[in-house]
Amino acid sequence: MADGAVIPLGEDAIEPMALVLGVAVYGIMANLCYTLVGLELRRRRTDLWPLDSEAMDVPGWHVVSCVLTSLPFWFACVIWIAHR
Repeated sequence: MADGAVIPLGEDAIEPMALVLGVAVYGIMANLCYTLVGLELRRRRTDLWPLDSEAMDVPGWHVVSCVLTSLPFWFACVIWIAHR
């Protein structure tokens, strides 16, 4: 494959400002989801209120958040392997 066959030389694969916007959207969505989980726990388990860090320590929740946060990395790995 010749240089620049997929992406012309001097061009970005992803617009840099799109990356900045993606980080901002991810941060807002992560905080929104965390807040919604806290509100749902407050509604269902009034005995846990006021919430502390132990009340939010739902088993497996950390694994889900780590997988979700690292999902772009795994997606990029799959794309890289598929196009190799």
